[in-house]
Amino acid sequence: IWGCIQLREGVQLSKLAGDSSYVGRYLEQDDRYFSKYDIRVAVVVTEELDYSDPDVQDRLENMLESFEDTVYTYGKNESESWLRLYLSAEEPLCLKPFSPFIPPLDTTNKTG
Repeated sequence: IWGCIQLREGVQLSKLAGDSSYVGRYLEQDDRYFSKYDIRVAVVVTEELDYSDPDVQDRLENMLESFEDTVYTYGKNESESWLRLYLSAEEPLCLKPFSPFIPPLDTTNKTG
């Protein structure tokens, strides 16, 4: 208990793990390669939503943009959104919904 109440901000977490612990090695490398990025924050929506509704999509996008537009985040370049990924993958399919990925075989050409 004494060690827990004496813990100060800024202590290297890897120092709290045993020398042979994989956790210590992980934390050292995490600090070495990713220390310029702050702690990741997850925005979770617990309300049941109809994600297929464009109004809901717009509301979620506006919420994310307002969150990204703060001094506490790195902006849109460093955030992830499953809905953005889904919509970006869906867009080409919506532009040509019946366009096959592989061109159809030409059954009229009998020379082959």
